[in-house]
Amino acid sequence: MKAKSFEIEKGEYAVVATYSNHNDATEETEETTIRTHEKPRGRFYSDLATLALLSKRYWELGDLHLTITKVTFSENDDGRFVKLFMETVADPVIRVTPPRVNRKPINKAGEEVPDPENPKNIFLEAVDLMENRISEYLKGDREQPELPMKEEPAEEPKQRGLFGRKKK
Repeated sequence: MKAKSFEIEKGEYAVVATYSNHNDATEETEETTIRTHEKPRGRFYSDLATLALLSKRYWELGDLHLTITKVTFSENDDGRFVKLFMETVADPVIRVTPPRVNRKPINKAGEEVPDPENPKNIFLEAVDLMENRISEYLKGDREQPELPMKEEPAEEPKQRGLFGRKKK
């Protein structure tokens, strides 16, 4: 199951997600879109906020308070890519859509090991974590919906009688 697009708080839905599955029997890739009211678990939102913060640093967006509304993943012959769609939190809402990012990490000079201090690599680690959280969600790891409260049976109304007691 590969995530392609994941939107949070899309209209009346908590999540609108598009993903693809490869069917080994038919050798075809099937694409599915779900629209659901089921919210992700709390750790999803904290990881999403971390990704928004690292995105702001990576693209040097200054003091904007941003939230991520959509994440898209793509692949082609040039590599794997991620694209984020963000909005400012304050009114008026400003949409921020930076360019897609190639997910190939930047290596240390003269070595074939990714540089752990490079801002792009730090950003890509958060993207990988977010992709894992989205996969967990698509596989059913979701917040437990609030169940309706069990209603207690109402007391029978007292019937008229001596001192308000019930007649039997």
